[in-house]
Amino acid sequence: MRLDTRDLWRDIVSLRHNKRTRDMMRLDTRDLWRYIVSSRHIKRTRDMMRLDTRDLCRCIVSLRHIKRTREIMRLDIRDLCRCIVSLRHIKRTREIMRLDTRDLWRYIVSLRHIKRTREIMRLDTRDLCRCIVSLRHNKRTRDMMRLDTRDLCRCIVSLRHNKRTRDMMRLDTRDLCRCIVSSRHIKRTRDMMRLDTRDLYRYIVSSRHIKRT
Repeated sequence: MRLDTRDLWRDIVSLRHNKRTRDMMRLDTRDLWRYIVSSRHIKRTRDMMRLDTRDLCRCIVSLRHIKRTREIMRLDIRDLCRCIVSLRHIKRTREIMRLDTRDLWRYIVSLRHIKRTREIMRLDTRDLCRCIVSLRHNKRTRDMMRLDTRDLCRCIVSLRHNKRTRDMMRLDTRDLCRCIVSSRHIKRTRDMMRLDTRDLYRYIVSSRHIKRT
């Protein structure tokens, strides 16, 4: 970010003058400032972010609108920052899913009601993959996502082909298979797990009974 306090303040204040943002915020400047400054103190997160102040403000402000979700979350600022940063690194996937950051965040947070997922909530890219796959098992969420299985497969498979993402995931193909297959409850496939990405895609699609691949 490399901003002095004066520059940071200027950006925040300019956001306050944006009518749409201001109306959505329901935050006074002091509260917004507190959140942003707190996130500024997390060196590792700040270095990973590659976000300008305006984008960071936008992310945080969007999160602040979801009152019910925020109450469910029980996340401290550090966890919140971690989630935002994780979302920012999956640009290609986010574009494929046709989800903006706010929508993706809603889906991930909704997973907080699932005990197993809640336990792994300190999200890195690997956990996010698990979360996206798990979403397919939740009917209400699936209807909200407007994703068919083919789109979901495309998201997951494309993650494997993106070198930067793959390096971040710290997953080999077998681990990825384990995540997807275990969530899909396909015992036979799980037993046959030595799959390359192409075979994995074929198994997932066939299991969903999608005629056209």
